[in-house]
Amino acid sequence: MKIAVSHQQSDEQISPYFEETRHFKMYDIENNKVICSEIIGTMGCEKEQLVQLLLMFETDALICGELSDESHMILDEEAISVFSGCLGKSDDAVEMMLSGVLVPM
Repeated sequence: MKIAVSHQQSDEQISPYFEETRHFKMYDIENNKVICSEIIGTMGCEKEQLVQLLLMFETDALICGELSDESHMILDEEAISVFSGCLGKSDDAVEMMLSGVLVPM
């Protein structure tokens, strides 16, 4: 499983707005544990391009701050589970998702 978090590289926090994210922190998950992670730049992508980037990395789930209804609809169409409205450290949010505390919106 692959999880993407809209990520602020400067402070390791979840980016508050999906459409404005400049980085994703990508996590590879096996047996409900993080096996590795990497930060990728979005290169200034817009909404649909951000989704295409997530698809290119074969993303199964997205953890993010706020996102538009349009972005949510596009992600739903691509079968990417969305955990929106999240705050805090990216690593902590992934651990919360894996433990079942976060639920998709």
